[in-house]
Amino acid sequence: MDLGRMSIKGKENIILREIEGEYILVPISRNFSNTTSIYKLNKTSVYIWDLIKDNEVKLTKLAHNFSEKFKVDEETALNDVNDLLYKLNEYSLIELNNEAD
Repeated sequence: MDLGRMSIKGKENIILREIEGEYILVPISRNFSNTTSIYKLNKTSVYIWDLIKDNEVKLTKLAHNFSEKFKVDEETALNDVNDLLYKLNEYSLIELNNEAD
């Protein structure tokens, strides 16, 4: 799967919560949370989640924003963001779209 050609968006039924300084993603269905499937995020992952939770964004734009925010080179940012997105996709937490700009 080539994420570079896709737009990425967080699924609508996933919410981010901060509990005692820890950040977790929780899938919600029918107004109940599935506490057997919660996903812990670090602060850099939270930054990416905040960018994709309500918007479709290209990988290159995410990597550029990540690079600017965390003062890392674009290649490192691209690799880090790509790794995170693969994990989020593996757990069905994001939507991938081939057609958005």
